[in-house]
Amino acid sequence: MNPYKLKNNINLYHIKSDNFKTVTVSLNIYRPIDDNASALSLLGGVLESGSSKYPSKAHLAKQLEWLYGASLQTAIMKKEETQILSVIASAPAEKFTGEDTLKKLSELIYEIVYNPLLENGAFKPSIVNLEKENIKNLINSVVNEKRDYADKRALEEMCGGQPFAIYKYGTTDGIDALDAASLTEYYNKILKESKIDIFVSAGEDISSVKDVFDKCISNGEIKKAEKSPAKSEMKVVHENMNVAQGKLVIGFTIESDDYFGNILFNSVYGSGTHSKLFNNVREKLSLAYYAYSRLTMQKGVIFASAGIEFDKYDMAKDEIFAQLEAVKNGEVTDSELDNAKKSIINIIKSLNDNPVSLMDYYTGLIVAGREVDETKIIDGINAVTKEAVIAAAKTVKPDTLYFLKGLE
Repeated sequence: MNPYKLKNNINLYHIKSDNFKTVTVSLNIYRPIDDNASALSLLGGVLESGSSKYPSKAHLAKQLEWLYGASLQTAIMKKEETQILSVIASAPAEKFTGEDTLKKLSELIYEIVYNPLLENGAFKPSIVNLEKENIKNLINSVVNEKRDYADKRALEEMCGGQPFAIYKYGTTDGIDALDAASLTEYYNKILKESKIDIFVSAGEDISSVKDVFDKCISNGEIKKAEKSPAKSEMKVVHENMNVAQGKLVIGFTIESDDYFGNILFNSVYGSGTHSKLFNNVREKLSLAYYAYSRLTMQKGVIFASAGIEFDKYDMAKDEIFAQLEAVKNGEVTDSELDNAKKSIINIIKSLNDNPVSLMDYYTGLIVAGREVDETKIIDGINAVTKEAVIAAAKTVKPDTLYFLKGLE
C-alpha cells in the first residue's frame, strides 16, 4: 500500500491492485467515542439519503445506475475507543468503462459528505426522523442475536464508565434526544475538528482522486485508548433470559505491551480452529457449541466466549481458565505456535481478496498507531517466539465473568 499526504493534513492510502474488476473509494471520519456516538451513527444514515445535487434517494440511485451500477454506503465502525463514519463507493474499473470512474466516485463521496441535503440550513426533519427509527431498530435488534448481546453486556459490565463500553451505534435515548437542528450543528462541528483519511483501491493512476480530496481538511487526531484497569477480584454477573443456550463470556486484562506477542498468545489461546479453547473446550470435552477469544490490543482486554448448555457452566468455566493456565505454564507446542502464525498470516493475506475488508483492517492499524505495512506485520508475526507467548500469557488476569442463562 502506498501512503500519500494531500493538502490540509489529509492522508490518502492507495491499495494498488489490478486483481479487482472494481475500484473502491472510502472516506473515514474519526471521532473519539463518547456521548455523541448516537449522533455519528444517525449522521451516516442521513448523509446516505441524498445531497444538494441528488436531493433524494431516488436521484442518488439514478446516479449510481448511471455510474455503471456503482454502490454507495455508509458504515459505522468502532476501533478501540474511536468511532468511525466511513463513506464507501465502488464501481467498475476504468479499463471496463473507458471513463475515469475513480474520479466520479470521489466526486460523489465529496458531494455526499460536504454538500448534504439541507432545508433552511439544516437537515430535513422528515429524513432525520426516518433515520432515527432505523438506527433505533438497529440498536434494539442486538438482543435478537444472543451471542452479540452477551458480548455487548460483558463489555458493559467490564468497562462500564469507560468510552470503550459505549456501543458503536450509541443508545436509543441518545437517538431520541437528537433533532434536525442538533444533528446539523454536530455535523458542522465534526467536519472542522475530525481526523479524515481517504482509502483508494485501484490499479490505475489516482491523481484525479487527489485533486478531489485536496479540498478536504483534516484537523483532528486519534486519541490513544487507555488500558482498562484490572479489578482487585473478578466480577461475576448472571443474567436470566428466555434462551435455549447459555452464553458465557469471561473478560481478562492483559498487561503486556508486546504487540506481536499478545496477538500470538490470543491466537494460541482461543482465536481459530487451531487454538486451545477450540480443541479442548469444544472438540475434546464437548463443553461448548463454540469457544473462542478475541483481543483488543490498545485497551489490553481479551474476551473468551462460549455457547454452552446451562448445566455445563462450571465445567466450561473451569476449562477456559485451565487452558489459560496451560499457556502460562509453558504448555505450548511448536505445532500450536506454527499453526497460530499461519492462521494469522493467512487471514491477513486473504484480506487482499476484498478491498473493503482490507480498508477495515488498515483502519484498525491506524487507530492502534501501528504502521500500515503488510510485510512488516507478517515479519513481526513470524518473529514471535514461544517464550514471548508465555510471557504475554503471564500478564493476563481475570476481570469479569458474564453468563446469560435461561429463566429460573
